[in-house]
Amino acid sequence: MTSIAFAAIGTGNLRFPRDQVADIYFEEVMTYNQNHPNTTLKDVRFVLHDTLTFQAFQAAERIKQNRSSSLTGKSAAVLRGRRNENGASSDSSSAFSPVKERNLDHLQTTVGSICFQAQPGSITEETTDAIAVISNTQLDISASEAGAAILSLGGDAITSECSRNAPQIPGAVFVTTAGKLKARYLYHMVPNQYPLTPASVQDIVLKCLQEAELRGISSISFPVIGTGNLGMSAKSCARAMLSAIRELSSQSPKSLKLVKMSIFQKNMIKDVRSVMADTCPTKTTEEPGPVRKFIDKGIKKVAGVLGLGGKEQKATNPTSNRDVDKRKVDLLIFAGCEGDLQRAREAVSGMMTKNCKQQKVFDEAIKCLVEDDMKRIHTFELRYSLEVSVKKEEGCIVVDGLSDDIPQVLVEIYEILRRVHERSHAEMMSKDIQWMYKTVKGNFTEYESHQNAEIELAYHQKKSSVTITRNEEKHKIVFDNMAEEDEYSNVTAEVRRIDLRKGTAI
Repeated sequence: MTSIAFAAIGTGNLRFPRDQVADIYFEEVMTYNQNHPNTTLKDVRFVLHDTLTFQAFQAAERIKQNRSSSLTGKSAAVLRGRRNENGASSDSSSAFSPVKERNLDHLQTTVGSICFQAQPGSITEETTDAIAVISNTQLDISASEAGAAILSLGGDAITSECSRNAPQIPGAVFVTTAGKLKARYLYHMVPNQYPLTPASVQDIVLKCLQEAELRGISSISFPVIGTGNLGMSAKSCARAMLSAIRELSSQSPKSLKLVKMSIFQKNMIKDVRSVMADTCPTKTTEEPGPVRKFIDKGIKKVAGVLGLGGKEQKATNPTSNRDVDKRKVDLLIFAGCEGDLQRAREAVSGMMTKNCKQQKVFDEAIKCLVEDDMKRIHTFELRYSLEVSVKKEEGCIVVDGLSDDIPQVLVEIYEILRRVHERSHAEMMSKDIQWMYKTVKGNFTEYESHQNAEIELAYHQKKSSVTITRNEEKHKIVFDNMAEEDEYSNVTAEVRRIDLRKGTAI
């Protein structure tokens, strides 16, 4: 099949908001195109029955013009491949989306499947899977401000592991524990040259991102690299970071979803914002969500709307950036009498009901989620203004948040559940097959059941290799030579596939 047409489903008698339908349509087409690069589907048409619906789709197309194809025709919207100035097809995965600023100084853009966030904070407070820092060949990070803070709060475990594994060669990325910090891993980036240059920062950041992808990491945070005693400017660092992310996106990463820049010195935010505005073709500042806007304008504004009188005061925001990042605020309502207070409560409740939605996903696969699945789901709360609760015993995932964010999150949740179903199917397939690896003592040991299923699934899909996690380390299993390999393609263990019904290797 090479073409398909859709009506604007739900925008008629069901009165589903036209702009949300348009946004979902474009998002789904782009996601499908990224996930199926060899698809035979070339022509996707949106058949629009009235002017208002057409205008809503036009507006959505303009917002996503750097990630989607052009919208043409009045009665039908046709997605076609767009050409750049040189006549070559443009790659939607290499174009950054417009910059969003949901909260003050919290900047966000996406390229392909990767979300980039830049915001105030300390790298030591990040809750991403990993944090990264510039190091030297001796893995001594104490010279930089970020490195010194990491060592101070992370504890002796970091220093001990660095001492055992030094020196490293220039250009290396070495991974250690993050000690007592909230992150699990610490990535030590050893540049190829000093003093740092934008090119050397881009190279080492890209290698760090590739290493994170190889290890199955879903989120990683960086400081503003080199802006301490190494003489880099915040603008140069931001440009290098965005270039590295764009390059990784072009390699179609599977696991890495979130890259954060933690900006300790707030005076650097304006420089990072400037670079993001230049890099992303169209800069748009997303207005705060309805509840946040309501709070920022002050309780006096609400009193005026409710007819309680009083002059509107200058807007103040009593919460710090850290409080805002947790997405929790306390709303205090003062009123002259019980009746006024009740009316205010009803108004706030109505606003919450109208703009904040809840969606529940029920699926038996939720009961089978493993740690890596849970980590990916956790990144949704970092990337979007919402909260996700997983109730494994009930087979339910609850998503609470702004209605604009929920559709995209549901798409990603269903993709995770699809993979869980695949894994469960592989476990059924592999009940008569056991994969084993040879230990340093010379005996063969069984892989864990979920690893066994993952390997067997890749084997049946005729993949050349599969990467699994064992003892918190990544191991690549190559089927051609039936061996485990490390990141440098060195064989580390012999691998066997055993038919349990016969007790022989096959």
